[in-house]
Amino acid sequence: MQDKQGALDTLTREELGIDPAELGVILERRRHLIRLVLCGCHIPGGTVLLAKGHWAIARVVIASGAVLCAVGMLTSLFNGRSAWYSALRQLVFGCLAAAVTYGIGAALGTLQLAS
Repeated sequence: MQDKQGALDTLTREELGIDPAELGVILERRRHLIRLVLCGCHIPGGTVLLAKGHWAIARVVIASGAVLCAVGMLTSLFNGRSAWYSALRQLVFGCLAAAVTYGIGAALGTLQLAS
């Protein structure tokens, strides 16, 4: 314990299962993931601005699902899992987030669907 850096490295390896030399790689992967998510929000957002009529919600849902799957597939380049697994996982969690957001809005009485 007198060698503080050595003790920290050992504890990091044993307790967290992380090699301190690879910590920079992990942080870079997280930065890529954040960039992918931020880029993925523009397509559904643009669809919302352009969508009109009865099919507007369907178009937004389809565009959002496609972007969620695309972002999931791109994250598979960084997480080592299969592209289909990552796409499905991203789609499921995106749908869950949308459902929770819808539920909160419905509970607060703030939802108004445009006709």
